Amino acid sequence: MTTAAPDLIRRLKLAGLLVVLGLIVEAITLFWSHPTAFLVFLFLGGMAYPLDKLPGALQAIAKLLPAAALTDTVRSVLSTQPFPTGQFVVLVAWAVGAPLAAARWFRWEE
Repeated sequence: MTTAAPDLIRRLKLAGLLVVLGLIVEAITLFWSHPTAFLVFLFLGGMAYPLDKLPGALQAIAKLLPAAALTDTVRSVLSTQPFPTGQFVVLVAWAVGAPLAAARWFRWEE
């Protein structure tokens, strides 16, 4: 029974890593025609540049974006840090709020 817990943790870490890899591949394919937007989200997400090094106002905005929350969550899960509840709440808010906002305000025709 003691070997089951580390095995489960390894499997969860692998699953998290594969989800991140899938998100990166999807982001690259979605932003292929807009590399500037991809680079902005890459930096504001804390993937290529630490959020702590950003100016105060930009850092506060970046922490509310889903890319930064996902980066912090994955880093915490893959390391020995405690689970980041605040970043998870940001991800859930985006996952619920973005489709609701799109359903409310997006229209195919004017």
